[in-house]
Amino acid sequence: MSAAPLLRVVPFDDLAALGEIVEGGFDDWGQPVVIDEATLAAFARITGTSTDGRHIPGAMLQAYLPKFDPPRSWAIGGHAGAINLGSPATRYPAPAEIGASLRARCRLASAKASPKGTLVTLEFQVRADGAAADCLTAFVELLYMGGRA
Repeated sequence: MSAAPLLRVVPFDDLAALGEIVEGGFDDWGQPVVIDEATLAAFARITGTSTDGRHIPGAMLQAYLPKFDPPRSWAIGGHAGAINLGSPATRYPAPAEIGASLRARCRLASAKASPKGTLVTLEFQVRADGAAADCLTAFVELLYMGGRA
């Protein structure tokens, strides 16, 4: 068993170091995740999402972002808390077939000072193995705050 790669932990308010990570681009693709028909049916039943029986709905792909858990060579530390501000932009460039082996990768797209801390934007890409285009591109904004927890 190999050891996990070492993470570069960067303080949430070190904009120069965060800028270096932005310049580094995407980290590696993560482990495969397969969404089968039974999982899709359960998602559709719970959310009321309609399906065409062949493709994974975009809303499900985005809901699965935590499950994809792409590797990162960095982490943000030193903060008292973080708030997920949502996804300002989401695109579904190509369909994903039910049962496809899907992988995700992530990059720090931006980091900027905010009156309440540091606003970071992560970009996620999800792609089926062997596909030429992503089935999901999503940006997620997080506000990292200092002070007491």
